[in-house]
Amino acid sequence: WPKGLVLLEEFITEEEEKELLAVINKEDDFNDESSLKHRKVKHYGYKFIYGSNNINKNQPLEMKIPDVCIPHLKKLVSLQLLPRIPDQLTVNHYQPGQGIPPHVDTHSPFEDGIVSLSLSSQVVMNFYSPHGEIVSV
Repeated sequence: WPKGLVLLEEFITEEEEKELLAVINKEDDFNDESSLKHRKVKHYGYKFIYGSNNINKNQPLEMKIPDVCIPHLKKLVSLQLLPRIPDQLTVNHYQPGQGIPPHVDTHSPFEDGIVSLSLSSQVVMNFYSPHGEIVSV
């Protein structure tokens, strides 16, 4: 099991999932500028700049993290999985069968902790160790 990985199954209810999806899909603001090769992206709080793997703290976005997300983020803080409620959130939209190649998430512009929540379907994530081991979660 990868060091530091925590898996919380059924973290949200089906009703909460519907609420999150309704807010995320309310406006189709997954625009071409935010589209990447393998997915569409929507940013809240701060835009992640993929070319430099950073954010510009001096240019917050108008779209703040939706209120419907806050109780779930507070839950992660209460479980001590995050040090505080984040000020940046990225939504990745994948079509069935799509995925992204192996990579290392950039954490330098952020504080400790990366959270991933899969909505609408299950997902398998493969974690690769420096020794060549693969763990599918």
